[in-house]
Amino acid sequence: MAKNDSKTYNAIHGALETLIKRKGYENISVSDIIAESKVARSTFYAHYKSKDDVLIGLCNHIFEHVFSSNLSKEEGHDFSSVPAFDYRHIVVHTFYHFKEDEELIGAIFQSNASHIFVTALKKEAYPLIEAIYHSSSFMEGGPEELAKSVMLGAFVDLLRSFTTENRKESAETMADYFFKVIGMA
Repeated sequence: MAKNDSKTYNAIHGALETLIKRKGYENISVSDIIAESKVARSTFYAHYKSKDDVLIGLCNHIFEHVFSSNLSKEEGHDFSSVPAFDYRHIVVHTFYHFKEDEELIGAIFQSNASHIFVTALKKEAYPLIEAIYHSSSFMEGGPEELAKSVMLGAFVDLLRSFTTENRKESAETMADYFFKVIGMA
């Protein structure tokens, strides 16, 4: 990606974030995103077709770090020395980031575009869930894809609850809930 493209993407994603927090996804138009980002209409349409397209790009940006196998030390948490196969810490890391972006993610979860976010979340979380499944005995003897679907659904539901219901539990406690649900506590 060229440096100017990166600036453009950041401006457009930042504008969408600001607008979602301020007025909700349903009330945003492409014109609002263009005005907030201060990019030309032609520049916007050179990169995106619609506001849903921008949301998909924003989701990819959020999940790129959250589900990265390269965990570095961050303010508030440090998983940099955790082995890549330590799934509990990856789950905790995910809850930390969802809590840090609670206002934005909660607003998206509660919008009419939540299906876009959830679809992207499930796609990015699936490799983690698949790895957890293979290290567990969850629904042993049952259909593998059904077991993974149940695990993924529980994970997404806990993330949704964590960001939309003003939950006071820690990221670690939410991860504990997830592992209890799938019988790995």
